[in-house]
Amino acid sequence: MQAEMDGRIVLLHLRQALGRPDGLFMLAANMLPVVGVFTAGWDAFSVVVFYWCETLIVAFWSLVRLGAATKGNILDKLTQPLLVTLHAGAFMYVHLILIHSAFGGHPGASFGAVPGLVFARVMEQGLWVPLAGLFAVRGILTLFELRTPPESHPVMGLYVRIVVMQLTVIFGGFLAFIIGTVAGVILLAVVKSVADLLAEPIIAWLRKMEPGNATPPGPR
Repeated sequence: MQAEMDGRIVLLHLRQALGRPDGLFMLAANMLPVVGVFTAGWDAFSVVVFYWCETLIVAFWSLVRLGAATKGNILDKLTQPLLVTLHAGAFMYVHLILIHSAFGGHPGASFGAVPGLVFARVMEQGLWVPLAGLFAVRGILTLFELRTPPESHPVMGLYVRIVVMQLTVIFGGFLAFIIGTVAGVILLAVVKSVADLLAEPIIAWLRKMEPGNATPPGPR
């Protein structure tokens, strides 16, 4: 009975997330690599690089939201985003090293050379085109989100997103190598979409674990 109820709650969150513009945008963004595999010949490494860059875009606009939500003078609004950039940036860089080591095909490349190799892949495979579009659309969505108080703290949402990206991309990338690029990428896109759409309930659960907090807010 409990498992059935939990399943219904998950489905309710997914349905409500898909009813919002940001949920539909997230779903469309996660499906772009499937299009890239069929139309541009993206391999598994290009797909995981795309998802890593997409998370970088989300991180940028999350920091914009953080700066806008921070009270105080201009120095206060810049200090906290800068500290989060240094901390989250370290996580992102380590993850980039991991996915390059696993899927990049450049054995022996130094850590300092990895960003250049990834940038070359972004340009050669044309990943920059959909990424530029995602950056613009995400910026527009962020401007609309700034008009209303956020339901969760931007930093918490950012770290949940990074963890979700790390787990789904690494394991999904391995599946793409094992069962084939096309089937693996489709499975990765589906799993990552579900994980992204359930980010809000995850954040709500984490907020419930904080001292002094009551039950988490219900799905939007």
